Amino acid sequence: MLGFKTPAQWAEHKTPGEWADHHMTMVIILIALGVFASYPVGVFVLDGLTAAGHARANAATPQVSPSIGGSGVVLARNDTTGTLSIQHAGVPGLGLKPGPTEFRASEAVLKQTDVGDQVDFKMAKEGDFYVVTSLQRQ
Repeated sequence: MLGFKTPAQWAEHKTPGEWADHHMTMVIILIALGVFASYPVGVFVLDGLTAAGHARANAATPQVSPSIGGSGVVLARNDTTGTLSIQHAGVPGLGLKPGPTEFRASEAVLKQTDVGDQVDFKMAKEGDFYVVTSLQRQ
C-alpha cells in the first residue's frame, strides 16, 4: 500500500542540502517547461526581429521603380533640402492634379536647374519617396 504524506510530513525528513537539490531540480524543470511551451512564441518573436533587420537592410539600398514623368515650370530650388518646387500640369503616375508640388531631386538635377526653367522631368521611387532623377529643359 502506498503511504501518502502531507507536505509537512515530507518536508521534515529533508536536510538543507536535499532541499537545495530539490529546488535546483524544480528550477531546471520549470525552465525546461517554459522553453518548451514558449517555442512557438519564440519563433514568431525571432521572425519579427529578423524581418525588422531585413527591412532596415532593404531601406539602405534604394528600391527604384520605373520612372514617372511630368512637365512644368520650376518655381523654387532648395539646395539645402534637396528639393525642387515645380508648377506642373499634373502627374498621372502619382495621381497628382495640376498645381505646385515640392519634389525631392538628385544633386545632379539640382545643379542643372534654375528658377523659371520650363522642364520635362522624370521621377523614380527611391525607398519611400519619389525623386526627380532627370529633367530636360523645353
